[in-house]
Amino acid sequence: MDLLGEVEENLRALSVEARKSKQLSGVKEAAERGTLKCRSLKEGYAGYLRQKRKQEEESGEGPDPSNLESGAKGTAAGDQWTGFQCPDLLQPFLLVSEFSSVWGVG
Repeated sequence: MDLLGEVEENLRALSVEARKSKQLSGVKEAAERGTLKCRSLKEGYAGYLRQKRKQEEESGEGPDPSNLESGAKGTAAGDQWTGFQCPDLLQPFLLVSEFSSVWGVG
């Protein structure tokens, strides 16, 4: 969750900076889409964790300590969650890096 919070904060900052330049309107739009997607992912991941915890309580099993990071890799239908595989979060950063390399900014 901290990772998604950091990404959301960076997307907001990118959107604010992109608003200052009319040439970066595509970056602004992509950053705003990414921010919305990030919020959605945080809510989805929290729901996934609640559901997983409920299933573990009902089955009487605790979490598997050897599989702590699995929540960010698989599918929601299985034991794992794929929400972090999202190009909407990366696109704004790629757009701004492309812009800066073409125009010699930064």
